Amino acid sequence: WHDMEIHNPTARHLAHMIVREIGALSGVRSLVDMGCGVGVNVKALHAHFPNLAITGVDLSKEILDLARVHVGPSATIQYRVANIEKETLDERFDVVLCSQVLEHIQDDIQALENLAQACTRYVLLTVPAGSYNSTSALVGHHRHYSKEDLIHKVEKTGLTVCRVFSWGFPFHSFYKQILNWLPKKAQSAVGMGRYGLLQKGLAASLYALFYANSDRDGDNIILLAVNNRRG
Repeated sequence: WHDMEIHNPTARHLAHMIVREIGALSGVRSLVDMGCGVGVNVKALHAHFPNLAITGVDLSKEILDLARVHVGPSATIQYRVANIEKETLDERFDVVLCSQVLEHIQDDIQALENLAQACTRYVLLTVPAGSYNSTSALVGHHRHYSKEDLIHKVEKTGLTVCRVFSWGFPFHSFYKQILNWLPKKAQSAVGMGRYGLLQKGLAASLYALFYANSDRDGDNIILLAVNNRRG
């Protein structure tokens, strides 16, 4: 998964949009990335907001060790091991970010409750939308979301949704459809392992092409909610 996370054009574009959304918020001093993986979003956020206090959270020390290497040392970044489906952190943060994680969690309602508990101002989510297919199951997704379903689940936690939009049509959507046409063995191998020059070049080409995707339609949902009850 390591090279796929770092070079994945979808993850890189979502990081770009996350930076844009955080940049539009005022007075944000602290952020936690719940399910940070190898730190793609942490690195992008730190590059644009070097004074922002960032905490990366994931399931194991091994994952967070990879994030430390990828992001590099910084006095404003720290890491915590936690399972966001079963626990929350003692600290509270201006922004709780959770990107491409909820679909992997069986009890996403409880996870959203835990995210809300860690938040004093904003929760920013990204999740996959569109059809749930064999590729989705192979990468460990329990579900995909519609805007209506995600809004309903978020508002059950007491948060107020203030912005929601889709991204990815047509090129990302077509890319996902191509993956689903592949045999299952090929689906499970796409993107895995070490990337050579060819794989890196292909990923970079898709990343450039994905700039032409729509911010109004597609197979990813980005949602910003505000916490009016705490902090």
